[in-house]
Amino acid sequence: NAARLDATLAYPNEQIGQIWLSAKNYQQALEYLTKAKNSDSTFATIYRDLAETYYNMNKVDDATKSIEKFLTLADKSDENMFRYAQLLFLSKQYEKAMQILEPLMQRNPENTTMMRLAGYSYYELGKYAEGEAMMMNFFSKREPNKLLESDYEYLGHLQMKNNHDAEAVGSFDKAVKMDSTKCSLWSELANKYYTAKDYHDAATYFQKSVDCSKQPDIKDV
Repeated sequence: NAARLDATLAYPNEQIGQIWLSAKNYQQALEYLTKAKNSDSTFATIYRDLAETYYNMNKVDDATKSIEKFLTLADKSDENMFRYAQLLFLSKQYEKAMQILEPLMQRNPENTTMMRLAGYSYYELGKYAEGEAMMMNFFSKREPNKLLESDYEYLGHLQMKNNHDAEAVGSFDKAVKMDSTKCSLWSELANKYYTAKDYHDAATYFQKSVDCSKQPDIKDV
């Protein structure tokens, strides 16, 4: 009713946008949040909500721009800065994500969610030794029931890059058990052995890839 009585008010539209965001109706959320922004471009939380809306619409670049605008208007709390780092990572700005993460981790040395993002970012930046060390620290502190398939996948990739292939086998095995669509991980390991002319182990992991997948890649077969 407030939004109908005065269309120039930002707050009612921002609140309606939040409700649609919570209801996962992102198109409606975007409509009302845009109305709110057009009414008052200095209303900080609108940009935070827009960032979450765009993220859920797979518009990561727009989400990143929105969180950047939010941070020019709002408190640069650790929580807000970490969300910014996450969006930078998702928009493949890995170096910038680490620039935000490093001071955050100094202030929050036991925060395992930050460790995870740092480990992933190190892999994407080609800093494999640092990435594996970070992920091992992460695994030592994270509760087992809060681990993701991607945690094992990234750890396995880092272990492969550091020539810890036996350890990568264990990581990939756990990743595939959590997500049966990740059969290509065995193919990646097989290709590494094949390139190294270790044909016996290459055959072993090509076979695992074929056995794992309902529709094996013709190159693996």
